[in-house]
Amino acid sequence: MRAHGFPMDGYLVCLCYTGFTMNDTQGGNETMYEHHRQSIENLLDYFKDDQQITAIVLGGSVAKGCAREDSDIDAILVVPESRYACLERENRLTECVYGHCTYEKGYFDLKYCTKAYLKALAREGSEPSRNAFLSAQCLFSKDPEIEELVSSIPVFQKAEQQEKMLSFYAAFRLNSGYFWRVSGDNPYLRARVTADMVLFGLRLLLEENEVLYPCHKALLQTVAALKNRPEQLVDDAVLFLQNPTEENKTRFEQRVLGALVFQPPADYSEVLTHYTDANELWWYKHRPCIAEW
Repeated sequence: MRAHGFPMDGYLVCLCYTGFTMNDTQGGNETMYEHHRQSIENLLDYFKDDQQITAIVLGGSVAKGCAREDSDIDAILVVPESRYACLERENRLTECVYGHCTYEKGYFDLKYCTKAYLKALAREGSEPSRNAFLSAQCLFSKDPEIEELVSSIPVFQKAEQQEKMLSFYAAFRLNSGYFWRVSGDNPYLRARVTADMVLFGLRLLLEENEVLYPCHKALLQTVAALKNRPEQLVDDAVLFLQNPTEENKTRFEQRVLGALVFQPPADYSEVLTHYTDANELWWYKHRPCIAEW
């Protein structure tokens, strides 16, 4: 792959990857497909005359090394505040650009942000937002701080761990107890309770293992890659989702609880209070919505 530079003062970043080292929590191809490599060249060519691009960061499955052959090219474009404000007014902070990838149905999935956003994300970002920068590659930057800033984002936040464990536990117990009991003749509620039990049960395991929660799409494969997990955990989760019976619910519930080192509060009122705070009062107390935290 040839080197690319922009006709402006900045770093000349060579795209000469021979492959990506897989993160322990990811799965898939360890090397980049050639058509993805060529399409990244086209991405840089596409923006080479844009003077307001501060940095281009490759993200998504291609950066993580787990892309399918038909995966799109995810890129985060760092721009000045003035450019960001303009894009926001035009409702173009996220956009898809077609016609520049070298493979059928390929496209650039672009998200724009500012340096201030990256700083806030490194300081207080949610786990899915942090995970979006896992294995991210800074392809080009005019700002010498951007690359280090990007690398500081996908870091597990130890200081949040106990609060999250209790919040996830509260959601898991309320769904496996009260909400499960009242959902029998309500198919919507039964489906929602089942999904939430799996979400918060698996997030408990991720949190205890200090692994960032990626997103709903990658939850099962991320948990499957955990070294410290019950062997049948993911299979039990899938079975419960496909057939939410009392037997399958109990099996999954016991599998999760049996794997935890976490010790819940002796006073169940504390569990109930955390559920209320995280699921009903988050907007009032200005705390993150627990499902996306």
